[in-house]
Amino acid sequence: MIEIEHGRGAATRSNASPVVDRDRDDRDLDRDLDRDLGATLTELLITVMLLGLVVTSLVSAVIVLVRQTDNTEGRLNVARAETSVGLWMPADLASSDTVEVDPSASPCGTACPPNAVTGGSNVVMLSWTSLASGPSGVVTTQINVSYRYVQVGEEFQLVRVACESADGGAWSCRNTVVVSDLGAPPGNITWTPGVTSPTWVATISDSPATAESDPAEALAVPKFSKQVVLTIDGGGDAAGAGGGVNSVTITAGGVQRGTITPDSTAGTPSFANTRSRCGGTYGVIIDDSGSIGAQMGTVIAGVQSFVDAFAGTPMTLQVVRFDSVATVLGESPRTRYYDMLDPADVAELRAAIGGLVADGGTNWEDAFHRMFFDESGSVLPTLPDKVLFFTDGQPTWHRRWATSSPSAPIEPPAPQVDLVSAGWYDQESFNRADHLVDQVRGSVEIIGIGVGEFATGWSPWQSYTNGWHYAYSQGYHYETRADASSDWYLADQAAYDAAPGSDRRIVYEAPYDQWEPVSEAAYDLLPSAARKREEVYAEPYEHYDVTEEWIENSKVIARIVAGDDTGIPAESVNGEYANADSANLYMLPDWNQFAGALEAVALAECGGTLTVQTQEAGEPSDDTFVYQHTATTDAGGLPSGSTGATVSTSKEFRSGTFDFGIPTGEWIDVEIQPSDTGNLTGLATGAWTCKVGPDVRPTTLVPIDGTNLAGVRVRVRANEAVSCIHSIAGS
Repeated sequence: MIEIEHGRGAATRSNASPVVDRDRDDRDLDRDLDRDLGATLTELLITVMLLGLVVTSLVSAVIVLVRQTDNTEGRLNVARAETSVGLWMPADLASSDTVEVDPSASPCGTACPPNAVTGGSNVVMLSWTSLASGPSGVVTTQINVSYRYVQVGEEFQLVRVACESADGGAWSCRNTVVVSDLGAPPGNITWTPGVTSPTWVATISDSPATAESDPAEALAVPKFSKQVVLTIDGGGDAAGAGGGVNSVTITAGGVQRGTITPDSTAGTPSFANTRSRCGGTYGVIIDDSGSIGAQMGTVIAGVQSFVDAFAGTPMTLQVVRFDSVATVLGESPRTRYYDMLDPADVAELRAAIGGLVADGGTNWEDAFHRMFFDESGSVLPTLPDKVLFFTDGQPTWHRRWATSSPSAPIEPPAPQVDLVSAGWYDQESFNRADHLVDQVRGSVEIIGIGVGEFATGWSPWQSYTNGWHYAYSQGYHYETRADASSDWYLADQAAYDAAPGSDRRIVYEAPYDQWEPVSEAAYDLLPSAARKREEVYAEPYEHYDVTEEWIENSKVIARIVAGDDTGIPAESVNGEYANADSANLYMLPDWNQFAGALEAVALAECGGTLTVQTQEAGEPSDDTFVYQHTATTDAGGLPSGSTGATVSTSKEFRSGTFDFGIPTGEWIDVEIQPSDTGNLTGLATGAWTCKVGPDVRPTTLVPIDGTNLAGVRVRVRANEAVSCIHSIAGS
């Protein structure tokens, strides 16, 4: 066995019992206990002080932690709200044609499906139409997206209600909660859903002009826009960095740039939600009448370059060509908008333009009818945002003489009578074309281009003054006699009235000294001596007095495109158009100016832009990608910062477009990267391919740490639209 000897700690293995001195061991133990009976006063004081410091630090740390918890949570709430708004609204803005701020507006009218959220008040409703191929032709889909302030239980939410109706059919709607826990109505406001605008959480106003000192001024073109300011309370102690009340500002309805600045989170970039000026539907009307002659090659090359400028951008183009009659290129069956994001559509449109031949007269009326009206003569449900109208001559034909449409001519208010054609200019042809344009004026912006001799010529403009009609009469005379056996004699009115009925008569023969009204038809059958007509200046107006004056052809085309005598003439400075973004009238005496004018019009739409698409196996990706402008290098090789602008692509919205301000007129190298990559796990970048029209633009990949995705660095010039495709695959 093993035994331990107390006091010595020695262990022995023995079969005999050891001898132990227990008295000495007890005395040693007592001495040890005496030394541990207490501490000195100094030791006690030090201990108390140290404990106080530790406890105080712990309490302070807990207090700070508790106080910052709601602020931190508030900042996260605000950041989440900003991200959610930034995910949905930019894409809606990129497609919207109209903006509605009436609190009672409904995205599906009065025929909403049961699932649609139609309660609360409309904050802003964005609407547009889209075209798609259907089994029997083009299907037009109306899309309305209403952002609504809705109460759900005790909570107030911002709900996105997106509704679609194809060819006027039943509405289908989807609801998405964009922001939760919005502010409740203040105590001094009685909120009535559908009547009261929730101005305490959202205000809609005209977008203010951008200050000259704003470094992003080149991105902001705030004309005809609305500004949406959302107030989000994250629940923190104070506004801004305290995680409390923060404002998110977005512009809508035609503006190119709005800014969201999440002040509450340090280091968070500003998000510029863009509705790029590059996008929408565009119409082109091309004169290929016989007077074009040998210049037809110039016209074809210029229009094809115009198409190339839009290749890879979110534009759709419809082209109408006209001579004595008009047709739509590639019509199927009545209209055909080519998708500039689709390379096959671009190639098909270029080929169709290449087949144009100069021949025939100049029928402006039929050209505008094909662009704006359907076969029944009604205005088309989908109209282009802008129309470029090119001609080299005055109108000489109208739809009463020739047309490619089965519908009857649409008559102007005043019948086109008493006008005399000059052969090379026909006033009735102009008036009929102008009457059609009046039906869409204000909804469609028209840009006119007059080329060649037409640009410097004059026309005999004819105008109506007084209206009148003819009063038609036939002649006769009176005869009377003494009795039944007497002869008849010529009588005047008095003798006729005094004679008995049997002794007086009316004779419709010469001499004609009495007159009575007759119809025009009866008048036409009478001999000339037995009839007469007089001009009566009263309704109904069947004829008009006409005056004639010679006016410049610039006024003729301005009256079509702008409805006035001047329009906004293009201003050329050293061969460059200084006001292409606003000009609507280009008068070009030299045919060599034609291509430059078309280029200026195209660049006013899409110059200095970069359009991004996300594709998987050649088709739009099912995943939503958010791209951010993260860096810029100017033409001098110096970093010039980034706008922080973001755009989104998805299955529904195939592309997003960045607008860049390039004040030097040269170029910049920009870096675009996917953001929010945490939602894109399992995806990898295959390639970035960028083009300008048909030409490939060199690129540099920018890897994103921790992912298999990459951004792109590419050059963008002020006078071009760059198109990039981000090809992805599962990693």
